[in-house]
Formats: sequence, structure tokens, C-alpha cells
Amino acid sequence: YPIIPVPVMSRIFSYSAYRSPSKLKFAPFGSVSLYATASSNILARSSSMTGMVYKHGAMGALPIGHYGLMNLENINVQEEISDNYDSMLHVYPSKNMDYSILSEDEKAILEKVIAKFKNFKAKDIVDYMHEEKAYKETAAGEIIPFSLAKEIRAF
Repeated sequence: YPIIPVPVMSRIFSYSAYRSPSKLKFAPFGSVSLYATASSNILARSSSMTGMVYKHGAMGALPIGHYGLMNLENINVQEEISDNYDSMLHVYPSKNMDYSILSEDEKAILEKVIAKFKNFKAKDIVDYMHEEKAYKETAAGEIIPFSLAKEIRAF
């Protein structure tokens, strides 16, 4: 898998937050949207946009080191408490972010993922991911092979 430079990941997060109608909740939206973005890119171009490896987690496909992603340069992330007192990481658009590093194809894939999940609540996103073949065919903690990403449900 290719190594994706930090500026690309920062821009993927910021672009998704910028184009989302509400706060981008990293958990679970960020992890599911990253997986859907990577999977959609695999279908379109036979490679992962993010270059990350995902594992089967309680809330869905989680990139390995997902909490570390929130420490990337230029990510505007805030820890907030949900209505039921759970800690959530919310990503906000970064000021003065240059999105020209993202290709038009990559932006189109991000737009498709955002459009699909924009009105989903956290539980809806988790339930959606739990129905993916990649989730059903792996055990808790197991790495999700990209061969299963090719079987993501169409949206």
C-alpha cells in the first residue's frame, strides 16, 4: 500500500468537515467514512486513498492508530461530551486549508461518502457498518483485508 503523506490525511479530514452539514464526528463517522472512502477508491482506482489498514472494532472498521490521527498537523479536533455523556471527537474545518492537494476524483469520492452519511446519527452509522460484508466476515480485533473492501455495498 502507498504511504500517504500527512498533508493529504489532514486535508481529507478537513475537507470532510468543511463539506459536512454538521460537525464531523470522528467516532464513528470518521472511521466509517475513511473506510468507505478507501473502499470506494479501491473500487474506482484499485488503490486506497488513505493507505490505512482497518481492523474490526466495536463501532465498525477502525483504522489502526485511529486516535493518533487526531494529532495530525492542521487537524482541528475537539473532544466534546455527547448527550449521554460519552466522549466524542469532533473534527471541524481547518482555517485557510488548501484543498488543491486532493484531486477532483478524490473530492468526488469524499462528496459521495459525505452525501451518503450526512444525515446519519452515530448509531445509524454503526449499524450500517455492522451490515457490511467486511465486518460480518471478520472477528473482533481482526484486520479487514482490502479484498473485502471491493464488496462494499453500493451507495
